[in-house]
Amino acid sequence: MISHRLKLASQNSLAKYVFGLVFGIFIGVMGGIAERPFVGIFCAGLLTLLLAGFHTVFNRTLGVYTGITSGAILGVIIAVGLVVFGGRIGNGRTGLVFGLVRGCVIGGVLGFLTRAEPDEGDPWFTRVFLMVGSFVIGAILGGVVGLFTGYVLGSLRQNQFAALFAGLLGGIVGGYLASTEGNKRLIITGVVAGAVLTGLGTIVGGSVNGVFLGGISGTFVPILVMGVIGAYGGANRGVKALISETIQTPREMLAQGAIPMIAPAMLVGLIIGTAVAGIRAILVIPTILALVGLFLGALGELEGLKANRVSPKAIVEILILGLDRWPWRRLFNRLKNQRVDVLKASIGGFIFGLVGGGIGVFLGQFLANLIG
Repeated sequence: MISHRLKLASQNSLAKYVFGLVFGIFIGVMGGIAERPFVGIFCAGLLTLLLAGFHTVFNRTLGVYTGITSGAILGVIIAVGLVVFGGRIGNGRTGLVFGLVRGCVIGGVLGFLTRAEPDEGDPWFTRVFLMVGSFVIGAILGGVVGLFTGYVLGSLRQNQFAALFAGLLGGIVGGYLASTEGNKRLIITGVVAGAVLTGLGTIVGGSVNGVFLGGISGTFVPILVMGVIGAYGGANRGVKALISETIQTPREMLAQGAIPMIAPAMLVGLIIGTAVAGIRAILVIPTILALVGLFLGALGELEGLKANRVSPKAIVEILILGLDRWPWRRLFNRLKNQRVDVLKASIGGFIFGLVGGGIGVFLGQFLANLIG
């Protein structure tokens, strides 16, 4: 009986490392095509490190495997679509067009994937209306987010005070997101973290800037809308009430659970920001969404979901519609309680990921030269 369990555990360990090697090759190929070989190898190692760690603490690992795979596939589809679109941002005006077009397309697709399902007895025209209506509403909302995100990215592109303005925007968003707990120290931490991330991202430039500034810009849109609503409600009571309501309304709406409204805007902004990097988006977006899918799969396993199969559509729906609970603390405690086993598995996963990433980079560069 004991020998059978040891044999089964050995087979499971081998499976996760083989999968990590194959997945590392996949990410490495993206790094080779994007002409970022070392970044591709590092991303492959990081993802397989986390995969091996989560694999160790769960008896069932279907959600972890399907999550990381679905996220990567979804990311590749989105990234390839953005690269095919092409286009560049030179200033605020070109940024408006760049963001609007991509925001409408991304928002429309997200709206279609999360569309309202008709009842069994509904006629065909009701089904068509729900499908088309979801696409149109998503396109409109995505377009609004895209307009603002594109304008911010374009305006700060050649501005000598770009890091300062980006830090200010990041600080505002970070402060509001941290304000839901009502802890002043946490709010200050959120302000500093948001400012540093966007400020440094602007200095570093490239895809790093796109990820941070794009995500922050997208998140700022619903916060701005909340502030305008508050300002309108307080305008009739004087300047003091106007300012107070402008500041308080976004915080109150976030505290009441407005994250499902924030998440789609953040996702659209992040994708548009990353799209500015051009071909490099083929590496960045799959890596980010693979990371998201991996964590969503781990949370599902933690909650004991019987059918915890994470699909690309499920990732989009969870990001936009949200979950009833986000048990991050329980997840980290699970990892902490088995930290010795997690550390050993993570080191092995990291090594296999690096090897796979190196092989993938070679293949990716070969494919890029072949196509080019």
